[in-house]
Amino acid sequence: MKRGQLVLIFYFFLSTLVCSLTAHSQTMDPNSLKFIKKSDLAYSKDDSLKADIYIPADNKATQFPVLIFINASGSRSFRNDPHYYNWTKEAASGGFVSVIFDVEPGKLKNNFIDLLSFLAKNETQYKGDINQLAIYAGSGNVIDGLPLANELHEIKAALIFYGVAPLEKFRIDLPVYLVRAGLDNIGLNKRIDTLVFKALQANAPYMIVNMNIAQHGFESDSTEISEDQIQNALQFLRRTMFLRNSQTKLYDDLYRNAIAFRELYNADYDHALSAFREILSRDTSDNEAERMVADIYILKGEYDSALLYYDKAMLHCNWRKG
Repeated sequence: MKRGQLVLIFYFFLSTLVCSLTAHSQTMDPNSLKFIKKSDLAYSKDDSLKADIYIPADNKATQFPVLIFINASGSRSFRNDPHYYNWTKEAASGGFVSVIFDVEPGKLKNNFIDLLSFLAKNETQYKGDINQLAIYAGSGNVIDGLPLANELHEIKAALIFYGVAPLEKFRIDLPVYLVRAGLDNIGLNKRIDTLVFKALQANAPYMIVNMNIAQHGFESDSTEISEDQIQNALQFLRRTMFLRNSQTKLYDDLYRNAIAFRELYNADYDHALSAFREILSRDTSDNEAERMVADIYILKGEYDSALLYYDKAMLHCNWRKG
């Protein structure tokens, strides 16, 4: 990828036009009047599992990004939890089709895939674009929610709040907004810190937010602080998913670079060389990749090869003249 300034223009417009409601099981939130709620929708193959879908009240838009709230416990009271109502209210009012769904204990992945199939078949009715799909997992739901996001490439981004999961490998293409509550359990926060360190070692695209004055589950408080943090998280999703969709080739190139630098950070010089050579095979004048190859050869003690690639980098006008 050649050097130069790249300007990415992000544009997101949300209409708050309210439409009239006539269908069964549709209710308008009396406080905000910015979304439509469709309740008790049977999404599973045997109709035993239900979902509530919150749709932005915008007559003009045909589709919206989708935010699914992970219920790993299997509790049927999940859809009526005030914590998640606060989230769905904000998310749907902010331009996301927001979904809370029932789960059978131990069958999160299968139920989640069934839900995606249901949304895809009914995209016209519920306006959800599952090509722009994100999840939210908080607290104990993170232990299953984060691995699910890490595994399923249908999921394009994740909001992870004050929870932890035993991950050892990280997707290089999954932007994660990870929130740590500073007034939370010390043991939990230390495990979150370990997870964060592993993510950074893997050069994973994690944005770490430390809410040092927040308690576990702080979004339920409906304070300016909690609502501001919800809006920051939603903006993170809008930005990352919009850029990913609009700049696919750019991001594919950047992910290759991220992999190469991950291997170099972890001193896996052979895999780092292979990764940088793949980058150079796509752009023979990438002077920064040439410089990195030269640096690796220095670390390997192969000085003639290092000089060869330093010369190439300088020929292609690398800015690090020293």
